[in-house]
Amino acid sequence: MELIEIDYGLSDLGKAAEIVNVLRQLRPTDVDILYTAHRLYSDFSDETMLSLAMIAPNSARMHQLMGHELARQATDRAEAEKEYRAALAENPFDEKSLCKLGDIALRRSDLNSASDYYVRALKLEPNDVDANLGMARILMNRHEPTKAEPHLERAVQLKPFSPVSHYHLGVLYRELGRPDDAHRELAEFEKLKKMKARLGDIYQQMRLQPGKQDQPDTDLP
Repeated sequence: MELIEIDYGLSDLGKAAEIVNVLRQLRPTDVDILYTAHRLYSDFSDETMLSLAMIAPNSARMHQLMGHELARQATDRAEAEKEYRAALAENPFDEKSLCKLGDIALRRSDLNSASDYYVRALKLEPNDVDANLGMARILMNRHEPTKAEPHLERAVQLKPFSPVSHYHLGVLYRELGRPDDAHRELAEFEKLKKMKARLGDIYQQMRLQPGKQDQPDTDLP
């Protein structure tokens, strides 16, 4: 940990990140290492974003990043969609941009467009969490819970700490007449939701999230 602080103080984030990655593998549940990793990755993200903007302002990755920030802050979803489309024009195999375009289409209840985006993303990357979750929500909207089930179960398997996936899986199990499974998933959703809210409060108090806050999950109750 002392080496990390030395590299941090010297603004050598790359070396500090290498040390953190090794320590996380050795002690994955150490709270001090997890905290340091979060602090480091936040600073590293700011630095790399600035570098990307300077080096490749019109690249697919820059468009993707701008779209993510606009969508995250919910400032202008039309502009976010424009950035993701630009990213996709630069790289047609960008499954992340396809997923984000699917999410935007789903928010405006354009199920057909959203479905097309998610299907394309899943063909590129069958294990993409967002694509599986998005496709499941499309199928649930179409009253096809049996077809949605494998997508949601895969999303939970790939990202077990996501409250969104547990919530939708719980709702799906309830629709399928599986009350015990539904109760388990919804209980896990409540636990993760409270944990996420608590972490959000802590980050605000520590001023790790200056300025605008992320918008709440509109997909959840």
